[in-house]
Amino acid sequence: MSHITLKEKVLEAIKGKLDTGISSNQLATQIGINPATLHNIKNNRDELISDSMWNKLATFFGITKNDWKTIFTTNAKTINALCADTQINSRFIAIAGYTGAGKTTALKYYADKNASNTFYVLCNVLMGRKEFLKAIQKSIGISIEGSLIYQMQGIIDRLSGMDVPLLILDDAGKLNDGNMKLIQLIYDELQGQCGLIMAGTDDMKRYIDKMAAKGKMGFPELKSRIAYWQRMYSTKPQEVAEISKANGITDEEAIKYLTRQKSANYRDLRNAITMAKLSAAGGAVNFNIVSAIKTGDTEFTTN
Repeated sequence: MSHITLKEKVLEAIKGKLDTGISSNQLATQIGINPATLHNIKNNRDELISDSMWNKLATFFGITKNDWKTIFTTNAKTINALCADTQINSRFIAIAGYTGAGKTTALKYYADKNASNTFYVLCNVLMGRKEFLKAIQKSIGISIEGSLIYQMQGIIDRLSGMDVPLLILDDAGKLNDGNMKLIQLIYDELQGQCGLIMAGTDDMKRYIDKMAAKGKMGFPELKSRIAYWQRMYSTKPQEVAEISKANGITDEEAIKYLTRQKSANYRDLRNAITMAKLSAAGGAVNFNIVSAIKTGDTEFTTN
């Protein structure tokens, strides 16, 4: 992707976010840049913006060198409807499913389209309570220092003052037990005022169920507050075909091979299609190309 194409895509993404009603200052806080930098970008003052800044913005908006076309799968449609219901009715919902089910893509899509009052946080194993609260603060466009209680109160005050907000905690299964208790506290403080979604793998559900059954402090309470668990569905042959065709693969034998061998999850499918297109070097992708590419654990599952 050329630099100019990257810049154009970033500008389009910024415009799309601002069109949802989010303020420039709030968007700058979410990205982690100075509001003045965003102002310069919006006003085409390119000489003030470094290449590293364009790359940072591209990373924030999920813009990659591979021009991938996404389709609305069954899982994406399910998550979109669930997000809308959770937001409108201020519910606490959990999504659990296999890796590569498309959870993150769908959740980010919904958050991007409803950016003025929908807030997305990608959780990770390194987050202590302070880091977790800071990530939420960044998402909702505030920055508060001080004790955990003070930081938490700032989050509560911010969300409670909004019209039907939704907080999405993706990969929540990677959070430690202390952060799980904070999630319960956030919900308790905002019950009826804010929707809350936890998303993770099946391991997240199993762990919460296990800890709740053992009576570990905080987990019975957390589990009892989750109004509904949504599972993810396996890939469908017609969706594999749609994704393949949307991304330039029209050879029927190649699509049949992808359906048989590379459709365990959407991430594996994307990797296979991307590698096949690279191997084709701009030409048409056929059966011989897709059957020759190596992705995932191919070496361990074939002789």
